[in-house]
Order: sequence, then structure tokens, then C-alpha cells
Amino acid sequence: MNTREFIEKYGEEDIASVALKIRQYPDVDAAFALQQIGGRQCALHKLPTIASIEDWHWAKRLNIEQCSGEKACLYKRQIAADLLRHITNRHARAIGADLTGGLGADTVFLSTLFSEWHYVEKDAELCRLAEHNFNLLTGRKIIIHNQQAEEFAATLNYRMEKVSERLVVENVSERLVVENVSERSIVEKVSERSTILDFLYIDPARRDKSGNKVFRIADCTPDIAQLYPTIRKIADIVMIKLSPMLDINDALNWIPETNEVHIVATQGEVKEVLLIIRTQDQRADGQSSNKNSDVQAGEVRQTEPYMQQFPERLLKHNAIIHAVDILNNETIDFAFTAAEEQNAVCPYTEQITEGDIIFEPNAAILKAGAFRLIAQRYNLLKAAPNTHIYKMYEGQMYDVRRIPGRIFRVEKVLDKKLRKTLVGTYANIICRNYPVKADELKKQLRTKDGGDRYIIGIRIGNTPTLLLCTNVPLALRTDVRCERSETFSTIERSETFSTIEHSETFSTISNTKDN
Repeated sequence: MNTREFIEKYGEEDIASVALKIRQYPDVDAAFALQQIGGRQCALHKLPTIASIEDWHWAKRLNIEQCSGEKACLYKRQIAADLLRHITNRHARAIGADLTGGLGADTVFLSTLFSEWHYVEKDAELCRLAEHNFNLLTGRKIIIHNQQAEEFAATLNYRMEKVSERLVVENVSERLVVENVSERSIVEKVSERSTILDFLYIDPARRDKSGNKVFRIADCTPDIAQLYPTIRKIADIVMIKLSPMLDINDALNWIPETNEVHIVATQGEVKEVLLIIRTQDQRADGQSSNKNSDVQAGEVRQTEPYMQQFPERLLKHNAIIHAVDILNNETIDFAFTAAEEQNAVCPYTEQITEGDIIFEPNAAILKAGAFRLIAQRYNLLKAAPNTHIYKMYEGQMYDVRRIPGRIFRVEKVLDKKLRKTLVGTYANIICRNYPVKADELKKQLRTKDGGDRYIIGIRIGNTPTLLLCTNVPLALRTDVRCERSETFSTIERSETFSTIEHSETFSTISNTKDN
């Protein structure tokens, strides 16, 4: 039995048991076979499209764990497609690049939009795997560069400057060709405008030399702050992926020219922060700018002092922030500006009682900091300035399918007597601006994890309050009038709201296994 036959035969089995069996097959490359079996199993749910490609060669498990998931890749592809529409005269022959190629997942999805794509990766082994894997994709022109991102960017910038100088004094012959990146392409690009690439993507490594996780821009590799002055010269559109742990303010302090910030969550967990810079707009204006207009705010009910949250440069340039939650069959995008959040006002509730409907924003909105705007947009009452739980007005109609987050119905407000009845019962504990954390509250109440009930600890004003609630799943939501007599057992299944469809198939991927 050779290595490929072994992988096909034992590819679905537990990797630990496969490691024991492989000793019986001396003709099998054990290290390669185990890496392929373990890699594919790791990628089955994270990257199902790529995992379905026959004979795809997988990198080490760490590379798979660090790469973007398929849903995030599809979202980035949608962003890139929308941005490219602004340069439609060049869309059919657009050139793009990933300066931190890694496993190649982003290249697989993004490269479908471009007539020429450049995969840049400093690791020789990843480049070797990429050369094999990209040959399995049809209809793509993907050029592999085994070099540092800084070196690739500097080389393009140098060639672009040299061609620009020559264009001033002579007509350049179509005969000129340079290794990997054709000088003719550069000539055509530079004669049309001032950059080579239409789109540039970069995802700095977020581990230091010791393998420890880092998230500050200056600690990542490559250092975006140092590299950015070069990449902004060679690309019309720049997309930078950053750690979900990074504070948005810090990112914008490093790159104040940012036009858009996308905070991307999948299944309720923030996975990526993306910065979008349209450098051609800034060159046209001769300065950092953003032409986006404010998103219209809703009715204002009362005012409150504003606690500064966004940097002045973000308010000035009016970058649009997208809080994106990618669910199984839909993507919900809550878009706003820092100025809008600054100017938003929201009312506060004095109490939450049995029968009330409450709402918790999704993780992307909480990360984005749209704490008051969410109340204004959806006409909600906030529990307290630092308690990001909201109450729906009694007697008002709400389209709860469109509200981006979790919705609960309050069954009981727990006093000391009712708390004693919870001992030994199952419940999910949530604490939002409550005096103790969820684990400590669980110990105090002596409950067990699980079940369909939620105990939510919050502050209403300055008063700690415990609420016993039931969740309203998204699939069961429909238009609802918030009245205390209503129960959610009568809610009918309805079509859910979606802004981005994920049904797109990639006909350019060939050699896939039959399901």
C-alpha cells in the first residue's frame, strides 16, 4: 500500500488510531500521511469547499487553525467584489495579491475575482504545497512568490517608479518582460493610473518568535505600520486583517486613512477585524479622506453626556464601521459611523419585570461599540450606561427577525426566595455589568450548565438584578407586539432576513470528490 492509498483508506478514522496502524506499512510516508489525514479532518468544518478537493495537500495543523474559515473568506470575497465595481473599467483584467499567503485559503476564494493573482509567502514549504494545490484549480492565474511581504512590496514599488520615469520620456515597447510580474502589465497599469495592484490583502502573523500569541499591530509580522507607506503606493484597494482582540481605536491610530472597518463574527464569536483603505480616493483628494455620508439616525428620545469612545481622526474622516454577524444561512450587517454613535441618544428603563422582552446585541456590535445607537435604531430602552442589555417597549410592534442579537423573554425577576429554588437546576448563566462574573454566580446559585433557561445578571441603573429568561431562537422569530400576555410558544416559523447569500458555488474549482 502506497501513501496515497493509505490516506484514502484511513482518512476518516481517528488520527490517534491511524498513527498506531501506520507502523504496519513501511512503504507509507508516515509523517506526510498523518499530516494529510489530520489536516483534512481539521478543515472539514472550517473549509468544507477546499476539503472536498481531491488530492489537496494540507499544511501543518497550526497553519489550518490560524487561517480564515470559509464563511469569513466568502465575506471578504464579497467585499472585494463590491470594491472592484468602483473600478469597472479594469475589473475584467484586475490584478490582486495576498502578501501573507499561508495555507492559501484566502487565495482560493479571492483569486476568482482577478485575471492575475499573486500569492506571496516566506515559508518555502507552504509555497511548495501551494504550487501543487493551485494547479488543482481551473481558470486561475496564480503566481507564487517565495519571499517576504516587505521584499515583494518594495520590488513592485521600485519597478513601478522606474516605469513611471520611463513613461515620461518614451513609449515603452511591448517586448519587455520581467520574471513573475510582467513589465508590460506594470506599464499598462502605471500609464492608466499610479498603482500596479487593484487589490492587496495582508494578514500579519499574530505570534512572536517564541510562538506566543500577540495582537498589537507593532508586534505582528510583518509590521503593518512600517509596511503600509509602501503598500499604499502599489495598490488601489488595501484590505488588512487584524486580531479580533485588537482595539479598533489602536488600529485607526496606526492607519488613520481607513475608509471602512469590518468586525466579522461567525456563530456569535468575533473572528476578524478588517480595515479597508481605498488609496485611489486619497490620492485623488491629495489627503486622507472619506466620502461616505452619515447613516441616518432614528428618533431621539432623551439625551445623556457622551463618553468619548472613538478617536478624533475617525470622527473627522467618517469611516464606516460594519458589525457583521455571519450565521448559518445569512449575514447581518449593522453599519454605522463613529459620528453617528457619538451623536446618538437613548432612553433608559427604570425596571425590567416579568413578561418583558429583552435584547442582547451580537458580539460584533458589542466589539464595534454601537452601544447607544442600537437602542436608537430599534427603539429600545437601555438598562444602564454600562449595561448592554435592552428592553422593548410594551405595546409596540417589533420585527424581531431584523434585530441583530439574542432576544429573551423574562419569566421571573429573581428575589432571594426564588433563587433558592434554582439549586441543582440547569441554566445558562450570563453576566453583563453584574457585580460578579458568570462562574462565580453559578457557584452562588449552585446551578448546573445547560438546559433552555437563562439566568441573566445585570445592573438596572445602579441596582444588581437577576432575570430568569427563555431564549427566542432566530428561526422562530416573527413580527411581535410586546405585551405581557403574549407567550413565544405561538411564534410561527418565518423567513429570516439575509443581506448576503452563501449559496454561491465555485465552478472554477475542479477535481472535487463526489458527496
